[in-house]
Amino acid sequence: MSEQNPRRRVHDERAEVAISSLLFLSVVLVTTSILSTFLLSITERTMVDGRETANSQSDVLNGIVSVTYIELSGLNGAAGDELHIGFEFPYLVGNLEDSAVRWVLLCSDGDTGNAEEVTYTAGDFEPATSMIDDGRTDATLDRFDSSGIYHMYMVINAGTGDCDLDANFDGQLVLAIEKGRTFETRIQLGTNPSVGDQFL
Repeated sequence: MSEQNPRRRVHDERAEVAISSLLFLSVVLVTTSILSTFLLSITERTMVDGRETANSQSDVLNGIVSVTYIELSGLNGAAGDELHIGFEFPYLVGNLEDSAVRWVLLCSDGDTGNAEEVTYTAGDFEPATSMIDDGRTDATLDRFDSSGIYHMYMVINAGTGDCDLDANFDGQLVLAIEKGRTFETRIQLGTNPSVGDQFL
């Protein structure tokens, strides 16, 4: 008669290692899932914000003011001082309201005291018209597009600001498009300025 071998118990840690590995894997998967969701939400918000900005600026983002000439058209006359400007928007996408374009002429207050202050005269482009119109009538044109060439007379006197065109005037003319780009040039008058002087 044969005797059966008694069963022996052996202490084995392989089950504990497997359970630990499974728990660690579960923690890694949950953490990865949370992080990926968080990163996706950040990316989505960034894309939505970028799209909203692009939608709000798409019509004027390429709206560069291309100035073809600036000339002195009035000096100490009955109508005051004037600059005559010709311009276009060659890269404009869509239409641009004339009230969305503004100009500012920065100048010195001429004070010979201790501190010299910068003052300005400003206006908008509502008086602008196409080249075949007078460049002064607000109601003639409401929008600019990329195919037009326009002109306008900028009135510069005490009624529109603090700058005064006179001999030895030195100022900075800035043209700005709302939510778009700017154009800047220097306006300098010599010792003997006269109507018809060109600045660009």
